[in-house]
Amino acid sequence: MVSPLVYAPNHQHIFNVRLDLDIEGMNNTVQQSDVVADPLDEGENPFENAFHVLVKDLKTEKEARANLCLETGRSWKIVNKAKKNFMGQPVGYKFYPGENAIPFASPNSWWRKRAGFVNHHVWVTPYNEDENYAAGDFPNQRHGGDGLSKWTEQNRSIENKDVVFWYTFGHTHIPRLEDYPIMPTATIGFTLKPNGFFDANPSLDVPPPVIPNKDGKLNIEI
Repeated sequence: MVSPLVYAPNHQHIFNVRLDLDIEGMNNTVQQSDVVADPLDEGENPFENAFHVLVKDLKTEKEARANLCLETGRSWKIVNKAKKNFMGQPVGYKFYPGENAIPFASPNSWWRKRAGFVNHHVWVTPYNEDENYAAGDFPNQRHGGDGLSKWTEQNRSIENKDVVFWYTFGHTHIPRLEDYPIMPTATIGFTLKPNGFFDANPSLDVPPPVIPNKDGKLNIEI
């Protein structure tokens, strides 16, 4: 209840974005990164505070199906192994998830059958000009099982291919009094950042600002 005789039900907003990425060319590979603690070893990890990143190349569609993992700070990187930066590493962009949720409706609910893309946060497919919508072309006229759920059952190769990265993200809205009668903005999303794509911070060549002094002359601040 958010006001007398006014009930605001609990609900979720769930979206899916299709990212057709071409990092320095069409043939890319998606890598899944998980941060893990180093083994407890007096010689290699005497202070028991070391950790590293496990990077896995995703080779097939089924292998790429994944959910967020807070325990490992999971993220994804799209790289082009044929193009190297000055350190000899493949150029790439990192995908960082933002706020997210899992669906609370039963897998047998009518909407989840039609929106099978909510079963995973991340999907990767090889590019296909006919695969444009995560739930398929006509979800409201189907009984379900279309879109990403159907396409990825083919388990096609996605290594060194023209790949499409699909991300499912959602907001769980438990209404509060402050949401009524006009709800404030709620923001969710994700971030794409260059990761080894540039050889250094690309803003380093931005000209310094020109600032006038008290006499009206221009000073260049360095």
